[in-house]
Amino acid sequence: RRQRQMCIRDRMMTAALMSGCGKKATPENLLKDMAKNMKDTESVVANMKMDMEMGDDTTTIGIQMDMDIDMDLKSGESHAKGAVDMKMMGTNVGTEIEMYTVKEKDQYIVYTMANDQWQKEEMDDSAADMAGGHAKSFEMSKEKVEVNGEKCFEMKGEIKGSDIVGMMESGMADSLGSEIDEDVIKDLELPCTIAVYEDDILPAKISFDMQD
Repeated sequence: RRQRQMCIRDRMMTAALMSGCGKKATPENLLKDMAKNMKDTESVVANMKMDMEMGDDTTTIGIQMDMDIDMDLKSGESHAKGAVDMKMMGTNVGTEIEMYTVKEKDQYIVYTMANDQWQKEEMDDSAADMAGGHAKSFEMSKEKVEVNGEKCFEMKGEIKGSDIVGMMESGMADSLGSEIDEDVIKDLELPCTIAVYEDDILPAKISFDMQD
């Protein structure tokens, strides 16, 4: 589910351009128009899922996360709430997690609750660009896909791990006691799949494959 704030006229014009009255759907066009349409969108409701496991000869760390997110794109503020389960050294630990991002004066502050404790931290000013700077590395899929019962364009490519780290709220891993090394993730090239709603050219689903 998502809340759309674009008027019907704008949606029809955008869909017409992408469907044959004008330009062809390409990664460059889709990412450019998606970013433009996001600026006209006031709020977004999303869900984030993560299932990750890593380890060596001595120990294995596994993390599963399922969070609902509500973002006000105009103010930059957001609220996220969900559950995190972590497996480490043969022990399973589960906790509820909640995060608020609010603007205080000219600085964004992240309040994170995990293990019944709140932490306050300033957010890095460098916002991550999902894939806007990586359009040339993406290719269009031959077939359209369906997300939330709607047809979507799909493109596949790779993005830098540093962009993934930038999209993660700082403080979350620390709150969970995780030993994930962000410096390692930054050096990786990660397969990424982006689905874009055909009717209004807005992001439908973004997936990262971190298996390797």
